[in-house]
This record gives sequence, structure tokens and C-alpha cells, in this order.
Amino acid sequence: MQHYIPTRTYETVFILRPTLSETEVDEYVTAVKTLIAQNENEVVKVDLWGRRKLAYPIRRYRDGVFVYMIFTGKPAFVTELNRQYQITEDIIRFLTVVVEGEIGESTGINDAPARDSRRGGRDGDRDRDRRDDRRGDRDDRDDRPPRPPFRGRRDDDDEGDDE
Repeated sequence: MQHYIPTRTYETVFILRPTLSETEVDEYVTAVKTLIAQNENEVVKVDLWGRRKLAYPIRRYRDGVFVYMIFTGKPAFVTELNRQYQITEDIIRFLTVVVEGEIGESTGINDAPARDSRRGGRDGDRDRDRRDDRRGDRDDRDDRPPRPPFRGRRDDDDEGDDE
């Protein structure tokens, strides 16, 4: 008697070397889709994010080609997929996770709001403006009383020095 193994929904992201041509990237995407389909799984969504800068260098690469996929499949397949990622030299990093809940049309990083000047883009103007507002011109200090003199212990007032 065979046991029922439920299928789950997974998200996988893999990063390819930035030195690959577009045709080579398409070949890898097709190869991963074929691998998923051969093992009685179903590819739900494929999204090529393109070349992006990495947060830190990976194998001396500062950027990579990101590919995002959603697929449904059996849990045992994920280990095989990760093994294939590991033995493929052109894949420099990968991650596969289980999707909790339902998948709708609005799954993926492209659904996040775009970074623009209102959110403080790469130039950081927003942060600079915020710092200037905090600093002000320091006119509010006139209302404070003067600081009392320091009455702490001084090094030359030590009692019992044997000098």
C-alpha cells in the first residue's frame, strides 16, 4: 500500500554568474524547469529578475543574474533540486523555501513598491534631510539653566598616595 505524500508549494531563487550570456541564462532556466517537471512537479511561475548587485561578494562576483520560481511538488524533490544546484558551477547561490498559505497572482518580489526618491533611493537625500531637521539651529538651548560645576573625583585629589 502506498502512502499519500502531499504536494507543497515552494519558492526557489538561484543566482547565476554574471558572466553568462542571455542564451546561457535561458538554458539554465529551461534546465531547471525541465528538472522540476520530470519529477512529477509543476512549475507555477518563472520570473527572471535579471542582473542585480549582490549585498556582498560571492565567489568574487559583485553581481549576479537572479531567477525566481514557484513550483508545487513533493518534499523529497527539494533535496534533489538542491543537489543539482550545488553541482552546477554557474549557480553561485540558491535558496528554496516552503510557501505558507495560498498563492495568488501577487506572489514575488516584483510586487513590492519600487524604490524611488520618496523612499530615499541610493543617493540618501532623505536621510540627509532628516538629519538636518533633527539638528536644527540649536536655538532651544537658551532655555536651559547653566550646567553645574563638575564635583566628581579628580585623579590628583587621591588620598593616601605614596609618592
